[in-house]
Amino acid sequence: MKQDKKHYFTIRGRLFLASIILIVFGFTRLEEGRYVGPIEIYEARLNKAPNDPKAILNLADAYCNKALHLTSTEETKQLLDGAILLYEKALSKKKDPKTFYSLGQAYFKIAKFSDEKDSLYKKAEDSFISSEKGGLKKKEMFLYLGHILLLRGALDDALSYYKKALDFSPRDPIILYNLGFCYYEKGDFDTAFLHLQRIGKRSLPKDIEINIHLLLAKIYEKKEDLVLAEGEYRKVLSKEKTNFDAKEALNRILLSKNP
Repeated sequence: MKQDKKHYFTIRGRLFLASIILIVFGFTRLEEGRYVGPIEIYEARLNKAPNDPKAILNLADAYCNKALHLTSTEETKQLLDGAILLYEKALSKKKDPKTFYSLGQAYFKIAKFSDEKDSLYKKAEDSFISSEKGGLKKKEMFLYLGHILLLRGALDDALSYYKKALDFSPRDPIILYNLGFCYYEKGDFDTAFLHLQRIGKRSLPKDIEINIHLLLAKIYEKKEDLVLAEGEYRKVLSKEKTNFDAKEALNRILLSKNP
């Protein structure tokens, strides 16, 4: 993909974006043992017919589904590794866009647990793009691509995919937030603000509300409207008293008022 001019996020910024990605896709952690799935059945079927495309994909999907319900990092990685091998085996037999999408998901999910995040996100990106070229159009896939490119700092490309996702859900608060974040990073504070305004007042998960207020505060501060910025930072702290960014920014604003 075409890259923007050099743009790097701080370590804190990358961690912040990673947390947004987890919020977006609802990666919930359930107690181990609660998952009841057909893995053993699909493994038995695949042993009987090792080259059956349906059996390969069924087992790969079962591995991925179970991986999302575990708290054990090592077992999650093993399941996702197994799913990736099976998806690649299925693709060696048929270049199916849905399988490319599933492979991209597995690469994206396993990146969370790996020290080689960049290479795994690149593999996820390549898989999603192959899926798109194969004709698959899916909101979640465009969101994945947007997040990968945003983490890399390729803001224009990230914006392009977030806009494709927005076509599916024009009022989706997560997509609108991420569009606002991209425009903020590009220095286009007015457009960033307009996208956040479109979210409106609605009931949202606490973490998402905090991030929206925090981004609004940063936009107001950049536009030198310190009164509104202070109000938004205080909203963040009313929901999360230990938020470092809000505490630091609020102290900075208060010091500017009373040098």
